[in-house]
Amino acid sequence: MRLLAWLTGAAEPEASREPDGFLLAADHRHAEEHRLLSAVMREQLAGRAGPVVRLSQTESVRRIAALAPDAQCRVAVAALERELWGAAQRGGQVESTRYVRYVALEVLKSLLRRQLPLSVGDLAGMLHDVRSSRPLYAGAALPLRSLVAQAEPYGAGDSLPAPLRTELARLRDHLMSGDARSEERQAAGRIGALLSGAERVRFDAGERWMDAAVAETQAMPAAERTRWVDLLVHLLAATSPRPSSRWTKEARRLREELGGEAVLARAHAWVAAAAANSHQPVSPANGDFLRGLVWLVADEGTDEAARLLGDLGLALARKIPNIGMRSAKALNASIASLGGMPGMEPLAQLTRLRAKLKAPQAQSLLRDTLEQAARQREMPLADLEELVVPTFGMEEVGVLREPLGEYTAELRITGTDSVELTWVRADGKPQKSVPAALKTTHAEELKELKQAAQEMGKMLPAQRDRLEQLLLAERVLPLAAWRERYLDHPVVGPLARRLVWHFAAGERSALGAWLDGRIVDADDAAIDWLDDATQVRLWHPLGFPADAVRAWRAWLERQERSQPFKQAHREIYVLTDAELATATYSNRFAAHVVRQHQFAALCRARGWRYQLQGGFDFQSTPTLPLPRWGMHAEFWVEPCVGGEASMSESGVSLYAATDQVRFVGDERAAVPLTEVPALVLSEVMRDVDLFVAVSSVGADPLWMDRGQRPEWNQYWQGYAFGDLSASAETRREVLGRLLPRLRIAPRCALDGRFLVVRGDLRTYKIHLGSGNILMEPNGRYLCIVPDRGAAARKAGNVWLPFEGDGTLTLILSKAFLLAADTEITDETIVRQIRAT
Repeated sequence: MRLLAWLTGAAEPEASREPDGFLLAADHRHAEEHRLLSAVMREQLAGRAGPVVRLSQTESVRRIAALAPDAQCRVAVAALERELWGAAQRGGQVESTRYVRYVALEVLKSLLRRQLPLSVGDLAGMLHDVRSSRPLYAGAALPLRSLVAQAEPYGAGDSLPAPLRTELARLRDHLMSGDARSEERQAAGRIGALLSGAERVRFDAGERWMDAAVAETQAMPAAERTRWVDLLVHLLAATSPRPSSRWTKEARRLREELGGEAVLARAHAWVAAAAANSHQPVSPANGDFLRGLVWLVADEGTDEAARLLGDLGLALARKIPNIGMRSAKALNASIASLGGMPGMEPLAQLTRLRAKLKAPQAQSLLRDTLEQAARQREMPLADLEELVVPTFGMEEVGVLREPLGEYTAELRITGTDSVELTWVRADGKPQKSVPAALKTTHAEELKELKQAAQEMGKMLPAQRDRLEQLLLAERVLPLAAWRERYLDHPVVGPLARRLVWHFAAGERSALGAWLDGRIVDADDAAIDWLDDATQVRLWHPLGFPADAVRAWRAWLERQERSQPFKQAHREIYVLTDAELATATYSNRFAAHVVRQHQFAALCRARGWRYQLQGGFDFQSTPTLPLPRWGMHAEFWVEPCVGGEASMSESGVSLYAATDQVRFVGDERAAVPLTEVPALVLSEVMRDVDLFVAVSSVGADPLWMDRGQRPEWNQYWQGYAFGDLSASAETRREVLGRLLPRLRIAPRCALDGRFLVVRGDLRTYKIHLGSGNILMEPNGRYLCIVPDRGAAARKAGNVWLPFEGDGTLTLILSKAFLLAADTEITDETIVRQIRAT
């Protein structure tokens, strides 16, 4: 009886109802074998021994074990039929059969552990039945790999009988469709090894990087293509979290047979293409192949391979709307592979990934991988992260010089994320464009220089983020180690030399910064008592006199030094009377409406854990782990649910309402705010202030025009032009010192919460918190949609004491625009200005 009979419920004459409810016809071709299975079930019911069955347990199963091989084949066919029928019935089974529901499956597993002399017809029929019933069997319980192994004695490729080859190929494609489980992917890989030619590999079409790799393989000459198919099949077999020694050994053999360098070059190209397609998810089948590529590239063990896997890791972590991460399995393989590679460059890439990836699972794996590497080297993790920062061959701080022919290439770090490549001729004159002669005579060296520039540009922001984390970590280093790892480090040095540091030796202490080869104080006087006993940490202004803070702000202005992040101008948050009254929570940032997707991105960027919420049964609280202090911070938010305008297509709320900030101990008990260290309180509140300031709907200049959620218009009006937050107050102070230096200074003035700009057509009031604009004399709102790139260019010639405040840059760009309002050409803006 094939599947059709029991799926359609066709009754047969003189049928008996078996213990599991199976209707057995008297003339069934495997009636006797089914009765053997029923006997095992009755013994199970009598003994109530549970579902686990072994061939030595009971009289019935011992009888099956004693059967001749051909009879065991018939039992195996019957057991598969019985299991597939049972899988279709589960969910509606009565209680009396729950002890026998897995009997047929366990018998089948036991029989398939040995090589049975199944006929081509029976085996092809079993493969057909499995394919026809999927996904009726839940949990991938069938012994798929053992079933496929029964075909192996028949040969492989063209020697495989046609019925088996056809059913195996169909089953393989069916197994790999949709979200294949691990057992199914492994069985599909085993099938691939049995097929021939192009049948042996099966990829999911539609992913550009994978389609290109397949097309490249298909274009090879027949003999070469056959050898490459062997490698592709092996890469598709990367279905486990880590490569086995057997897998690695076989990969090396295939690589050498094909020509090691050619294989690695092609593998590098395919991995780079997968990284470049950062907006496309990776299917499970293609993910196995990509994981195999990762293992293959990692086995090379070079710095270039490590940087390639670092780029891939960043690309794979990209979130695809309504889907999630591009490929968690390939990302995990990249992280684990980097942890096992030799040298310091792989660890540098792990540090880079740790600074960029915010998903909790990725962060956990990165932390574990780095901690394991630190243990292997018998050093603290913080030391390891400082030592692995690459130098890219630079011997000077921020500069790489390399002679090429009659020219000298200069690769220079020019900002927090910018690197510039220039050329110096033999006569000492510089030029920015690449000398034409070098494009042919030194093509390879040029390629390496450009690659180095790209890698530096990617590494610098990660190092900036790591440096800023030192503020909360309060890491202290001996002077010599600090010089080596920070001040004089070729890559970190350009960042460290723009910061203020705290020096202490015995009872002496001072704040200092690098200037013209010396460490000086805020009066430019050299600090000459520094010695090997001196301890150094990054300065945080919390707890220092206001005069000291103002002195360093004036020093930055005098030197026109722009810090990579707010340090001297860092906002300080202390407990308010209201917070002392509430004791265990703060309402300072409650009752705001934020754009949830932007809010979530900011949380991830600052190391907070948060997942999007919406109209589904799931709750997430933004949480910042603070393990050093035995607590974590929470910022309570609730999704705003209601109406299509407030929801994405996937059911995620577009907006969220903010509530309390709390600190929670390891025992889930609320920590009184007075017991939270002042530094921790200030830094956490600063993060929360940033989240609200950037993601509030009040900062959206188009909010009123869109007409979304009219009931929030009053909130928008209050935030867009309301009281200033701590970060906005800092912005006001900075603008107060900057305005006299600007060419538009005669047209600008600070007035409370606003920067007032006098144009020829109107006077404009730019709010220092939101950047929104009111026009005088009637207070009409002026909507200017920000172009962040254009804003940066517009204010690009203005020195700023710190980087990272996009709103400050935006305010300055609007001020320059509106001071010359008669020159504005944008019709949308002109129409609003000239409206009466």
